[in-house]
Amino acid sequence: MSGARRHCRPGAVLAELLVALVISSVVAALAASVMVAAERRVRAGSRSSEAVRLEQDVELLLRSEIRASLGDSLLLRGDTALELLAHVGTSVACSVGARTLTLPPTQTTGATPLSRWRYTPAAGDLLYVYDTIARGWGRYLVDSAASRFEGAGCPPSTGFVSRSDSVLRRPLTRLVVASALSSGVTVGAPIRMVRRGRWGLVRGSDKSWELAYRSCDAPGHCAASQPVAGPLAAPADSGLRFRVMPTGEVIIAVRSAQSLVLGQRPLTATVPPMTPAVP
Repeated sequence: MSGARRHCRPGAVLAELLVALVISSVVAALAASVMVAAERRVRAGSRSSEAVRLEQDVELLLRSEIRASLGDSLLLRGDTALELLAHVGTSVACSVGARTLTLPPTQTTGATPLSRWRYTPAAGDLLYVYDTIARGWGRYLVDSAASRFEGAGCPPSTGFVSRSDSVLRRPLTRLVVASALSSGVTVGAPIRMVRRGRWGLVRGSDKSWELAYRSCDAPGHCAASQPVAGPLAAPADSGLRFRVMPTGEVIIAVRSAQSLVLGQRPLTATVPPMTPAVP
């Protein structure tokens, strides 16, 4: 018994505890470094995903706008802005006056509404109306556009609205144009409206760069820029670039600010040439 007590000295137990503590500290430090590295990888992956998502959203938006525009209306403003005649909507003439057109509602009890709008019609838009005498499309500048709830301008007798639509007082669109309509513009004439607009890279109030949109009237006077998406890289870093090729193709390059930080290349896409919908 005395030999056993001499073998289990208190100093030996203390040394073993110290060794165990050192090993535990080393293991904990290694585990912490692994966790930190994993967290950094997750954050980097998240930032990369957000950057790619932003670039794809910008590219899809611009592609949609370009595809819906008149192909021969594209105009570069430098290499970071593109002006175009964007599609506003289509309809038919429900009633025709000297300078006025009334269009059917966008909602109807019938199978298919005859008015479809991507944007709300507004003054300054361009109106194309088919002229039966000239056998072509007449072009007019919209002076004013308003919603009207009385059905007098488009009665059920025209066949473009139902009696239920008239009873429900569905809103019609009344357009006033700047010049007299041709006598060849009659009830039932198909119409298309377009709007001049400009998409470009603009520096915001917080000094970051972003995609912005400016609506313009037919003569080319544009309103203030409206921010749409960002932050993007600066112009010198290919935050947004347009190229219109001789074949009519539009090449878009988009780069988010985060992609620049991560060293990623800009997203590049090509939009095929468009065919003008109206002459």
